[in-house]
Amino acid sequence: MYNSVRRAAEVHRQVRKYMRSILKPGMLMTDLCETLENMVRKLIKEDGLEAGIAFPTGCSLNWVAAHWTPNSGDKTVLQYDDVMKLDFGTHIDGDASWRIVDCAFTVAFNPMFNPLLEASREATNAGVKEAGIDVRLCDVGAAIQEVMESYEVEINGKVFQVKSVRNLNGHSIGPYQIHASKSIPIVKGGEQTKMEEGEFFAIETFGSTGKGYVREDLDCSIYMKNFDVGHIPLRLPRAKQLLFTINKNFSTLAFCRRYLDRLGESKYLMALKNLSDTGIVQVNATAEKNDAKLLDRNSKVIMSQTTENDDEEAQADGPALNGSAESAKKKKKKSKAKKKKEPLQQTNPPSIPVDELFPSGEFPEGEIQQYKDDNLWRTTSEEKRELERLEKPMYNSVRRAAEVHRQVRKYMRSILKPGMLMTDLCETLENMVRKLIKEDGLQAGIAFPTGCSLNWVAAHWTPNSGDKTVLQYDDVMKLDFGTHIDGDASWRIVDCAFTVAFNPMFNPLLEASREATNAGVKEAGIDVRLCDVGAAIQEVMESYEVEINGKVFQVKSVRNLNGHSIGPYQIHAGKSVPIVKGGEQTKMEEGEFFAIETFASTGKGYVREDLECSHYMKNFDVGHIPLRLPRAKQLLVTINKSFSTLAFCRRYLDRLGETKYLMALKNLCDTGIVQPYPPLCDVKGSYVSQFEHTILLRPTCKEVISRGDDY
Repeated sequence: MYNSVRRAAEVHRQVRKYMRSILKPGMLMTDLCETLENMVRKLIKEDGLEAGIAFPTGCSLNWVAAHWTPNSGDKTVLQYDDVMKLDFGTHIDGDASWRIVDCAFTVAFNPMFNPLLEASREATNAGVKEAGIDVRLCDVGAAIQEVMESYEVEINGKVFQVKSVRNLNGHSIGPYQIHASKSIPIVKGGEQTKMEEGEFFAIETFGSTGKGYVREDLDCSIYMKNFDVGHIPLRLPRAKQLLFTINKNFSTLAFCRRYLDRLGESKYLMALKNLSDTGIVQVNATAEKNDAKLLDRNSKVIMSQTTENDDEEAQADGPALNGSAESAKKKKKKSKAKKKKEPLQQTNPPSIPVDELFPSGEFPEGEIQQYKDDNLWRTTSEEKRELERLEKPMYNSVRRAAEVHRQVRKYMRSILKPGMLMTDLCETLENMVRKLIKEDGLQAGIAFPTGCSLNWVAAHWTPNSGDKTVLQYDDVMKLDFGTHIDGDASWRIVDCAFTVAFNPMFNPLLEASREATNAGVKEAGIDVRLCDVGAAIQEVMESYEVEINGKVFQVKSVRNLNGHSIGPYQIHAGKSVPIVKGGEQTKMEEGEFFAIETFASTGKGYVREDLECSHYMKNFDVGHIPLRLPRAKQLLVTINKSFSTLAFCRRYLDRLGETKYLMALKNLCDTGIVQPYPPLCDVKGSYVSQFEHTILLRPTCKEVISRGDDY
C-alpha cells in the first residue's frame, strides 16, 4: 500500500515541477488546468477509478481561497499581480487500499507577495512537524497559527498582518474519500481528537491579508457525490443518466463541469441541480475571502514531500537492507575510490566564467554550413584548410564570446516576464556578460549597450538611468546585445539578437523575422552579392501574415535597416547587408564577419529617428578636433579609455562615475567626434520583430558563430 501511494506522490512531484517551469503571466486558466491534468493522466497511466486525477485542479486567484477551477469557455487569464493556489491530487488503487495524494502550492510572480507565501509554507511545515500518533488535532492547529501569524507582508506600501483562515482546515484522507472524518484546524482551540496510527492526513494552511474567514461565492464548478448517500429515487430521466456517468467515472471522487464536458455530456445543468437538490451530489461552492485582499495557500501530504538529497539517501540506505552495516561501509568506500572528478557545470543563474568551463581552451564551434554551387571545391581544398589552421586562435576567441552570448541569453529567456523594470532587465544581463566573459577593459566585455526596443521602436533604445518603463504582457521586445574579445590581435564582436513576446498572437511576426534571418544566413557566402542576400530575406519575410486583435497585417521588411559587416573595433564596418531586394552588387569575401539581421514590421516598413537618445559611439575614423570645453575634453578621455570606438550609453557613463556630462556630450556630438544613435521607430501602434546572427566566412565553410539550441 505504501508503494502505491508513493507512486502517486512521484507523479505529483514530476507534474508540479514541470508546471512551475512553464507558469507565466498571460496563460489562459483553462489551458493551464488542461495541461496539468493531461500530464497527470499520462504519467499515472489513467485507468478509470483505479488510477488518475483525484479531484479537479484548483487554481483559485487572490481573495478566492479554494474550490475554483475554470468552467469550459472561461476566459480568465493569469496576471503578473495574481496570487494563485495550485491544488491538485493523484490517486492509485493499490492492493485494495485506494488513497489520494493531496498537495498544493502557491504561485506569485510579483516578489512583494513572498512573505505571504513564506508564511503559509512555514506554517504547513510547522503543522507537519507537530503531527504524530496520539497528537491532538488542536495542538497541530495551535502550532500552525503561531507560525502563520508571526508574519507581516507589505503590499503596495501598506503593511498587513498575515492571518490563518479560521474556517478552513486540513483533513484526514480515507479510502475513496478525500475529506474523511477528522479535520485539522489551522488556528488554536480546535477539537481534542487524537491522530491515530496508520492514518493519512493532508496538512494544509491558508494565510490571508483579509479577515481570515471565508464564505461561499461565485459560480460553482466543483461537485462530489456524497460518500454515504443511500438510494434516493429520481424523477428526471436525465438526472438518472447523469448519475450513471458520475458513478462510473468518478464514484465519490470530486469532479467539475469540464470533466463532464470531456466525457461528452451536454445540457446537464438542470440534471446536476436535481442531483444536488436531492442530496446525492454535494456542491463544493467557491470559498471566497470576505473583504480580503489576497489569500495564499500551501498544503502538503507528508508522503509528497521531497528533498534534494533523496537519491543520495536511497543509495546510502540500500546496502544495509541486504547485508550488514559493515559491508555497506565497504561498498561505499569502494565506490568512492572509483569516482572521477565531475566536469565543472555552469550554475543557475550563470556565474562561472566561460573559460573555466572549458579548461582545454577549445570553445564550441557554431553551426557549420557548406558553401554551394561554384564554391563547393573549398570544402576539400588543402590550401584553404591550411589557411583555417593559421586562423584557429582567432576563431577560438570569437567562439568564446559566442558561448558567453548563448549562456546569458538562455538565462535571460528563463527569467523574462511581464512586470520587469527595463533598467533591471538590462543591468542583470550586462552584469552577467561582464562576469562570464571576465571583463577586462577593451580586451573583453560588452560590445554595445543592450538594445531592448519595444513594439514600434525597431532599434537603438535602451533605458537611461531613472527610466521607469516596465515590460508588459502585450509588448514585443527586441533583445539585442553583443560580446567581444580581443584574441591574438584580432578583436571581433559577436552581435546577436532575438525577440520576446508573451502574447502568442505575435508568434507569426516573430517567426517571419527568425526564418528570414535563417534564409539570409543560408544565402550568404564567399562571392555572393549582397543584393541577392536581401532578395532571399525579403522573399521569406513577406510571405507571412499576422492577425493582431482581429486585424490581419502583411509582414514587411523594414527597408532602411540592414545587416552589416563587422571589423576589428568596428561594429558597423564598410558593407551593408540589405533585407529587401535591389541592394548593392558588392560581394562578400573570404574571412569576413557579417551580422545577418532582419526586421519584420506590421507598419510602413520604414523607420525614422525619434524619442530620447541613449546610444552613442565615437566615430571610427575621426581625426584630431580641437575642443574648447574643458568638460568635453575630460569626457572624451573617459570615452577613449573605456569604450574607444565601441558604442556606449548614458547608463555606462553613470556607472563610471561621470556626472553633469550632457552639455559636454552634446559638444562632442556637435563637433562630429561622437555620433548619436537615436531610437529608430516605425509608425506608432505597429509592431517590429528582429532576429540576428553573426556569421564567419571561413575559407572552407560558413560558420554561424552565434547559433544555439534556442534559435
